[in-house]
Amino acid sequence: MDIINSDGRVSPSEVLYLNQLKNALDISMSDIEEAAGMSVMRAVSTIRNMSQDEKKIVAVMLGEMVKADNNVTEDEVKMYFAIIGAIEVEIPNIRI
Repeated sequence: MDIINSDGRVSPSEVLYLNQLKNALDISMSDIEEAAGMSVMRAVSTIRNMSQDEKKIVAVMLGEMVKADNNVTEDEVKMYFAIIGAIEVEIPNIRI
């Protein structure tokens, strides 16, 4: 959730994308609320324990979340690359 709010606002398109992810991944609102309450370090630790393929999926989803509101900010980009570096995954071939 930090990446959604890194520009200081949460747009309807970001909420829509989050709901699409929720439905596609079959996760509950309580799962999202639990993830939102996680510290960044705990979330990174959880993701680091995933397979490389799972990490790539997370990286793509985060990149799409950054772009969801069609207003990519420098703070969002910095946070995205910081997370990608921290989870030790190859940067996917997506445009931010």
